Amino acid sequence: MPTLTITINDSQKIDSFIEILSKFVFVEDVRKTSDNELLESSQSKSPIRRATGKPSINDFAGLWQQNPKTLEQIREKAWKRTL
Repeated sequence: MPTLTITINDSQKIDSFIEILSKFVFVEDVRKTSDNELLESSQSKSPIRRATGKPSINDFAGLWQQNPKTLEQIREKAWKRTL
């Protein structure tokens, strides 16, 4: 089922617009959402999650397990600084 999102810049007109839309037979559902609800909804669908709590050094253990590097290899590719 197609979904339509409409942004209305005058908050006083929202209720009257919802009332007009609900009169149409083909409109199945009309909802009013706040900006915070839209933000929370988009964040819940995002593949990126915010960390909860304080991270531990053990959370990063094995991060480079599949790609081992020596300290010298890291230093060679590091940003060159000139004084």
